[in-house]
Amino acid sequence: VSADLALMVFQEGFLRDRNGANVGWARVGLSALLAEAAREYIESRGGEVRLGRSISGMRVEDGRAVISGPDEDAQFIVMALDHRSLLTLLPKPLREEPFFGRIGHMDTSPIVNVHLWYDRQVTDMEFAAFLNTPLQWVFNKSKLWGQESDGQYLDISLSGAREFAEMPAQEIIELFVREVQSLFPAARTAELKRGLVVKQRDATFAAHPGVSRLRPSQRTPVGNLFLAGDWTDTGWPATMESAVRSGLMAAREVLVATGRAAAGKEVVSAT
Repeated sequence: VSADLALMVFQEGFLRDRNGANVGWARVGLSALLAEAAREYIESRGGEVRLGRSISGMRVEDGRAVISGPDEDAQFIVMALDHRSLLTLLPKPLREEPFFGRIGHMDTSPIVNVHLWYDRQVTDMEFAAFLNTPLQWVFNKSKLWGQESDGQYLDISLSGAREFAEMPAQEIIELFVREVQSLFPAARTAELKRGLVVKQRDATFAAHPGVSRLRPSQRTPVGNLFLAGDWTDTGWPATMESAVRSGLMAAREVLVATGRAAAGKEVVSAT
């Protein structure tokens, strides 16, 4: 694991300020929490959100990026994609440029989520983290989402889950049912009503030593092309915070390119 990213998390979480290690959570799904709010924010300021308009590639004409799709006339382009998808859209000469070529050397890391529905309550905790067990994080979705009933829905989240990425789903469910029983005694007499495994094999970039040298800035050598994503150079590991910061940094670079902001100044998010 990259030591500089690990140190950064420690500094931000424990040394930056007294509230740095506070943990918050969403009481609804993230799409409900963020997507509509983002749409309303954009549209209230005269912007337009266009869905269902995919692009098939990109080319460079006279030093400027032009996308192949319904919005070819876009003046500025922010590619908010994972790094592997980005490379598939770039023309070959651009992929071979040093700036973009290094991106292809970034590895990915899987996340696996194990969803378990029980016929009764097995824990009162909102969430918990564990050591010395395959089980990393357990989120009591029934309690967090205010949907408590006779049953209970637990979401087990596993980062860096390479050992589980290829394991059959039923084996994963059986393993973590046993782990839940060992950690929450009430689960030993509960009935599992349903189990579901969701695998994201390329969920994040892998924080291997030296990965910082591979992460690109938000501004690219193509004048009107910018990048956003937690894998870009934000100084943060693959987190939602990194994704948000990358978006702010990309927005700042677009403003600089249009002459509406001075280079080097931070973008302050609206509240």
